[in-house]
Amino acid sequence: MVFSDTINDSGIVEDIDFILGTDATRFPLKDKARLANMAQDSALSLILGSDGRWQFDDTNNTDFPIATTDLVSGQQDYGFTTDMLVVTRIEAKDANGKWVGLTPIDQNDLNQGSYGYQSNTVNGISTDRQSLTAFMDTNGNPIYYDKIANSIFLYPAPNYNSTDGLKVYFQRRMDDFVAADTTKVPGFASHLHRYVSYFAARDYAAKKGMSMLGFLENKVKEWGQAIVEHYGYRPKDESVKIKPNVENYR
Repeated sequence: MVFSDTINDSGIVEDIDFILGTDATRFPLKDKARLANMAQDSALSLILGSDGRWQFDDTNNTDFPIATTDLVSGQQDYGFTTDMLVVTRIEAKDANGKWVGLTPIDQNDLNQGSYGYQSNTVNGISTDRQSLTAFMDTNGNPIYYDKIANSIFLYPAPNYNSTDGLKVYFQRRMDDFVAADTTKVPGFASHLHRYVSYFAARDYAAKKGMSMLGFLENKVKEWGQAIVEHYGYRPKDESVKIKPNVENYR
């Protein structure tokens, strides 16, 4: 469904007016665009929460959600752009130029023997925590990465330079609508676009105290559930493998 189609009255803008009985005067186009963008953000949250095996990306994008940057000898942290909502994978070239997948870690993992660190214990309870500064502080081939704010920290930091040697796979926001858009469509499955119409209509009805608010809230839930079911559905091109559970009763 395109954003606006005044000839056939088949766009999201026209659908919103059809649902509410409004027009461009009562419900200005710029407000429809703003609420449509909020609807896309809401849809994206539902999609990311259910999209496990097929990494979602806005269909309006003309590039893949993969970013590269140079590895710099001795540099541990590498900033990334704020449109990276979810980092799904990180790879780095080693000193020989071979791509290697890095393992994600978290600061909280660096205690009680995690990643080879031996902590002091009293009655089985750890009495210290490893310093992040001391963790893998000898530069070499990166093995792990940690995400802190808008940066990726490599452990260890590289001891070599590599052009475009760090590669980040990520998921990002959908492209926003503007009031002047006509042919642009929401960036998710086309049969679910009416979620945007009902979401925008629901927020307008809530603002105006309209009696149909309850109906619209239910429609938003229905279409939201349809999004979850669609993106949570296991792809048919993947076979399901069943492994036997072997138990020894002897």
